[in-house]
Amino acid sequence: QKKIEQHLPVLVEQTLKAINTEMEPHVPGQGQGVVDLEHFFSILAFKMFCRFAINHEFPDSEVWSELTSRGSNIIGESIVLGIPVTTWIPRVKKLLEDTEKFHRCCDPLIDARILAHSKGEEMVDDPLTVMVQEKMTRKQMYSHLVTMLAAGHDTTAFCTCYTLFLLAKNPKIQAKLKAEIKRVLGTRTDITPEDIAQLTYAKNCFQESLRIYSVVPHVTRVCIRDTKLSCGVTVPANTEVLVPICLLNRDTDEWGEPIDAFDPDRFEGITRESPSKGY
Repeated sequence: QKKIEQHLPVLVEQTLKAINTEMEPHVPGQGQGVVDLEHFFSILAFKMFCRFAINHEFPDSEVWSELTSRGSNIIGESIVLGIPVTTWIPRVKKLLEDTEKFHRCCDPLIDARILAHSKGEEMVDDPLTVMVQEKMTRKQMYSHLVTMLAAGHDTTAFCTCYTLFLLAKNPKIQAKLKAEIKRVLGTRTDITPEDIAQLTYAKNCFQESLRIYSVVPHVTRVCIRDTKLSCGVTVPANTEVLVPICLLNRDTDEWGEPIDAFDPDRFEGITRESPSKGY
C-alpha cells in the first residue's frame, strides 16, 4: 500500500493522459460517441505497469497490450480447461515468440540499470532496480517482469471495466459514488493517500464488483500436512486443493440474497481482518 501511495502521482498522470488521448476524442459531440472501455483500460493498465515496474513507456503500448491480453487468455484457458501448454500448439508457439520479443525490448533497460548500479548512480525506486540490486540473473528478471505483467494487466483492466459496467446499470449507486468523489476531491484531479482513505464507498464498489465478477475464478494450493476439515473430510499432505473464489463470492449463506445484485453496502464496515468476507 505504501508503494502504491508513493506512485499515486504517476498513476494519476497516466490516467489523465489516457483520458485525454483515448477517451475524450470519442465523447459525444467531440468525436464518434463510442468508447471501447476494455481497450481503454487494457492500454492504461499496460502503461501503468511499465512506469511502475521499469520506469519506461513503450511507444507501441497498444500493440503490447493486445499481445499481453492474448497471452493471458491462452494461459488462463489452459489452466481452467486443463490443456497442456506445449510448444507444438500454434498459439502457444506464438506466445513464446511474443515473450521473447518482450525480453529483447527489456534488454536495453536492464543493461542501463545494471550500468548505473555499477557506477553507484542514483536509481529510480522500482522492481527492476531491486532485481539489479539483488544480483538476479537476466533469466530471473525476465520471469519476474513477465509474471508481473501477465498477473496485473488483464485483472486490473477487467476489474475496472466490470465496475463501470455495474455502475452504468445502477444509476442510483453511480450517483452516490459521484457525490462521494465530489465531496472528497471537489474540482481537483490529483489524488492523495488521504483522499483514498476517505473514498470508502468507492472502495466498496470495487470490492462488490470483484465479488460478482471474480477476475481470478480460482486458485490452487498444496496442502503441506494432513488436515481434517470441520465437515469430517481429511485432506492428505501434498494434495493440490482448488479454491473456487467465484463460488465463494456467490455463497448466499455468507452474502445473503439477492446474490447477483450489485450492492456495495455489503462491504460497509468490513476490513482486512474479516477473513470470511474476502472477495
